[in-house]
Amino acid sequence: MHDGQVLNVHASEGDIVAQGALLIEMDAVVQTALVDARKSHADRLSIELKAMEAQYERDTEMFDRGSMSLLAYENAENALKLLRAQLSAARSQMQIARHELDQTRIYAPFDAIVLKRKVHPGMNIKSDTRKRPLMVLGSANQFVARFDLDHANWAELKKSGIPRHVTVNGSNYAVEADWSSFYYKKTKEGVKYIAKFGFADRTGEAVPGLSAAVAY
Repeated sequence: MHDGQVLNVHASEGDIVAQGALLIEMDAVVQTALVDARKSHADRLSIELKAMEAQYERDTEMFDRGSMSLLAYENAENALKLLRAQLSAARSQMQIARHELDQTRIYAPFDAIVLKRKVHPGMNIKSDTRKRPLMVLGSANQFVARFDLDHANWAELKKSGIPRHVTVNGSNYAVEADWSSFYYKKTKEGVKYIAKFGFADRTGEAVPGLSAAVAY
């Protein structure tokens, strides 16, 4: 994404978006004008090249008949090579301009749920702000659970691979852990054991959420 002003944001926190859905739209006036200018330049060179190629064919016939000097023929040949190189460079510049124009529109890379939105219409995006995420996405079919537990349950969960019952938005589901991590931390109240699970709903019915309660 380039520096510029945000025109529209098409998703908010909690929205589920399909892969390819437009998320963020930037002001593209400059990028659009640059594409048009570079395309016009490439088109003009292409027309000139066709005319020069036709002339070069005639020059070749004249050279073969001895009606053109070697120096003049070589100059014509070099001019043709130079114009071809200029057209190739112009087309490359046009592709770069089109790529920059594409960067003004951000699409969802996969089916996702919007976890965080830190961008709004009218916001000016600069090089320093681009280092921070404007929008955080999560898989539309996953949610994360984090909870504290006692040592006995911590040890059981750490070695167990059985499905766990999860409550999301008031509904209960039996899910299997895609990934998990277990650790402890020292607090004023003593040592707390913490488990973090990444769950994938295999029923296709669970509504993704930012948190889940795990029954163990």
